[in-house]
Amino acid sequence: MADSVDQTGDDALIEVRHLYKRFGAVNACEDVSLDLRRGEIHALIGPNGAGKSTLIRQISGQLRHDSGQILLAGKDIGDLSMTERARAGLAQSFQVSMVIPEFCVQQNVMLAVQGKSGSTFRFFGRVDRQTVLIDKARDFLAQVDLLDRASIIAAELSHGERRKLELCMALAMEPRAFILDEPMAGVGAAGSRAMTRLLASLKLKAPVLLVEHDMDAVFALADRLSVLVYGRIIATGTVAEIRRNPEVREAYMGNVDEPENESLE
Repeated sequence: MADSVDQTGDDALIEVRHLYKRFGAVNACEDVSLDLRRGEIHALIGPNGAGKSTLIRQISGQLRHDSGQILLAGKDIGDLSMTERARAGLAQSFQVSMVIPEFCVQQNVMLAVQGKSGSTFRFFGRVDRQTVLIDKARDFLAQVDLLDRASIIAAELSHGERRKLELCMALAMEPRAFILDEPMAGVGAAGSRAMTRLLASLKLKAPVLLVEHDMDAVFALADRLSVLVYGRIIATGTVAEIRRNPEVREAYMGNVDEPENESLE
C-alpha cells in the first residue's frame, strides 16, 4: 500500500501535497498528501482528534495551511479565500449548518444557484430571471427528494431534511468536487440509509471527499479511504486493503471488519 508522501494520480481533481499545520506544540497536519480522483468517493477516516476536520478546513479555505500545496485541477488554490474556492468549484457541506433558517427551502436553494454565478441574491426582479431561478432550484430539490418541502421554512425541517437541504445547496453550485464533513451526523438509521443513497449518486456529478463517522456508510460508499492518525496519513487504499491493514487495526484498537461495533470518527 502506498505511503502518505505520494498519493496523487493522473486523474486527480484535488491534490494535497506535503501539507503541514501546527497549533503551538501540536502537529495537527504533518506531511499529508492525498488526492481526490474523478468519479470517486474518497473517505477520510481516523480516531477522535486525528485531524480530519483540520485537514478539510485547509482544503476548503476555512483554515490557512503552514506549508505545502493544495491544487484544484492542477492549479494552486492555497492563496484563495473560502468563497473564491467555492466559485472555483469546491462545494462544501460542514458539521455546522450553512442553511438560512428564516428562508424557505426553495429560497435557500435559489441562494445557492445565484451564488454559483456570483450575483447578488434578490427575491424580486425580472419575472423571466426569477422563473429561471425557481425552475433550477426546484430541479435540484427534486434530485434530493425535497421538492414537496419547497415552501417549508428551513427552521421547521427535521434534522435529516436539513442535511439533505445542505447537500442540495452544494449540488446547486454545480461543483467540480464536493467536500463533505459529517453529512450523516444525527440523522438516525433511516436517515443514514437515505443519505447513503444520495451520496452514492453525487459522485456521478462530481467526486466526493468525505469525512464521516458512520463506518457502515463509509465502507458502503468509499472507492478509496485514507486513514489519518495524529495528523499523519498512515494508509490509503480500497476498503478491503484498509480492513486488513495491521497499522489501521492497531490505531483503532479493534476490528474494522465489523464497523458497526466501532466508535470511529
